[in-house]
This record gives sequence, C-alpha cells and structure tokens, in this order.
Amino acid sequence: MDDLVSRLEAAVAKLGGGASAGETAITVTEYDRFYNESVQPFVDVCAKVDKKMATATETSFKHVRVVIECASQCKKPAENDLMAVLGPIPGVIGEAQKVNNKSPIINFEKAFEEMIQCLNWLMTPNPKGAVIAQLEAADLYLNKILTASKDKPEPDKTTWRDFVKLAKAMLNALGEYCNEFHKTGLNWKTTGGDAKTFKPGQKAGGGEKKDAGIQGRLEAAIVALEALAANKKGGGDGGEAQCVTEYALFYKDSVQPFIDSCLAVDTTKRLATQTEKAFKFLGVFIKATTVCKKPTPEELMAFIAPIAQVITDAGARQPKSTTPNHDTAFSEAVQALNFICMDGNFKGYILGQIDAGALYTNKILTAVKEKPDPEKSNNQKWVRDLKALLTNLAQYTADNFPSGILWKANGTALKDFKA
Repeated sequence: MDDLVSRLEAAVAKLGGGASAGETAITVTEYDRFYNESVQPFVDVCAKVDKKMATATETSFKHVRVVIECASQCKKPAENDLMAVLGPIPGVIGEAQKVNNKSPIINFEKAFEEMIQCLNWLMTPNPKGAVIAQLEAADLYLNKILTASKDKPEPDKTTWRDFVKLAKAMLNALGEYCNEFHKTGLNWKTTGGDAKTFKPGQKAGGGEKKDAGIQGRLEAAIVALEALAANKKGGGDGGEAQCVTEYALFYKDSVQPFIDSCLAVDTTKRLATQTEKAFKFLGVFIKATTVCKKPTPEELMAFIAPIAQVITDAGARQPKSTTPNHDTAFSEAVQALNFICMDGNFKGYILGQIDAGALYTNKILTAVKEKPDPEKSNNQKWVRDLKALLTNLAQYTADNFPSGILWKANGTALKDFKA
C-alpha cells in the first residue's frame, strides 16, 4: 500500500499538485536527474574554458538542490531568512557580474554573467520565463563564441561549440523542470518545518507533529487531484475556466513586467499604453471564447478590432522616434497576437515572432553596452521582458489551446458578449 500511495503522490506532483514521493520529494529527485543530465556536462566543458566559471556553476546549481529540498520540507521563510537559505547563490551571481573587459574569453564571461542569473527563478512567480529570458539575454554572446570558434584550431573549436550547445541545453532543461514542478514559483510545504534550522539530508523540525500515515497521505493526494480536476474544467474559484484564470496569471507575471519596463524607458512609454490595450483585450477575447459560439470571420474581425488597431499602430513609421529599434522589435512582437485568427500551431507562430525581432533586440543590447546605469539596465530588462512575454504567451497557448481556439458549441453570439 505504501508503494501505491508513493506512486500516486509522484503522479500528483508531476501534474503540479505538490505531493511528494516517499521520503524524498519528487521535485528533488527530478532535480538530481536534471543536474546529472544537463548541469554536469556543462560543468565539464566549462572547466576546459575557465575553471573558476566551472566551480561557480557547480557550487550554485548544487545549492539549488539544497533550496528545493528545504522547500519540500519547510514552510516559506521570511524574506530575510530566505537569503540565508539561498546560501552561496547570490554571491555567485554577484561575482559573475565582475566581468574583465580585457579578458581573452570576454564573450564567455558575458554569456555566463547573463546565464547564471537564471537562478533567480527561485524567487520569482514565473520560473520558466525567468530562466528562458536569461538564455535569450546570453544569446548575443553565445553567438559571438560560435562565430569566433570558426577560426580556432582543435580541440578549442569543438570545446567552444560544446560550451554553447551545452549552455543552451542546460537552461532549456531547467526551464522545463521549472515548468513541470514549480510552474508558479518554488513550492514550499504549507505545514512544513522551520527553514532556518533546515539541514540537507535531515528531516526538518518544527512542522507537523506526527507523520500523516497512509490514510492521511492518500487523502492529501486525492484533495490535490480534485483541485486539479476542478481547475481543468473551469470549476475553480468564481467558476472561471482554466484558460481565463491562467491568462490572469500570465498577464500579471509576464505582461505587467513588460509594461513596467516600457514605462522605465522615457521614449517607450507609448508602447506601454499599446501593450496594455492589446493584452487586456486579449483577456476579454479569451473570456468570450468560453461563453460564445464560434463567430463568422467577419464577426471575429469586428470583435478584435482593438487588437488589430494596436498591431496597425505599432507598424506605423514614427519619423521622430529616437528608439527605432525598440519600435520595430515591438511591432514584430505584437504581431504574435494574430494567433487568435489562426487554426493552430500557436506556439510555433508566437516563438517565430521572437526570431523576427531578434535583429532589433540585439541592436538595442549592443547600443547600450557601454551606457551607464540605469539606461543600460533598463534597456536590457526591456529586451528580457519582451522576450519573456512572448515565450510565456507561446507556452500559455500550448497549455490551453493545443488544437486551436475552442468556442462554446451552444454559446451566445459573439456580437452580444459583454465583458
């Protein structure tokens, strides 16, 4: 019976229900697998380029395992106490920012500076987005490494190429791990022990007074499954469909940060207004799909006019603009909203718009490289948040509309819908 309950707990955890398998939480065992398959190969190739960088990777990623284990046994600590739990991770991130601009491996150092910030996922509500954004931030330097490797003799040529390949594989795999087990942030145990006294490999103290036993574990797993089932069919709080509640989370975690980034750069404040208008109406559209029957093409175009207007305005030339690269990158990005007129493959189309704007986002990053802060950091964040916005929109559509937009068969007419 214990084995069967452990298997049930593991299945619930994989669905995002937060149960753990036996003594070791599945979030920990799956992180171990990720480390062995994705981190260790990068550490090995990193050591051939720069041993200090390899050690920093090993130290920080191994401590992430400690944090995840702590979270599986302890309730979330206060912010000050959380920094202690993070141990060497903030230090590694900070040290990576001390880049030597005269270094012969400057592009490796720049790439690593961006990549290692992915570990901030431990403190964000959108872990996968945070990880993938840092991979994209490092892409400029990784591409420079690949270009420079063409003229290198062996074994340096292979080493440099492997560094890029394994760096990308590591962050992509971490993004997938986060998406599967920590979709909305690091999962802490609500009734767990005190994180301040946690020691790796030992059971945390100060939590539940006694083991829940087989019946208690079974009941907890069933409750988690019932909650997941209710959410999937739109039976959660307020009776909202899953696609509606998850869009609200997406807007909060991905759209609002980009709006804030637009407001932080004086010349892109108008883009904040356009973003808010388009993506708020996208939320209205998604809500409409849950109560309306499929409209005719003419009815659909009339309804989504606010989004179409933003796309048109974004594509209009701004003769006096001092940020043409921002304008063009945004124009390419906002075209991702055309997915609502398509039949399927939303994720591929949306991710394609990241590539379409890559030339211009790279120009932005290049232009601010030598600028002082906050201009430099504000523009770098603008690029990261734009890419994260599209990456997470792509994943949202894949999760909620894998076969295209689903309208309500016996719903009301779209023209009669009121938000």
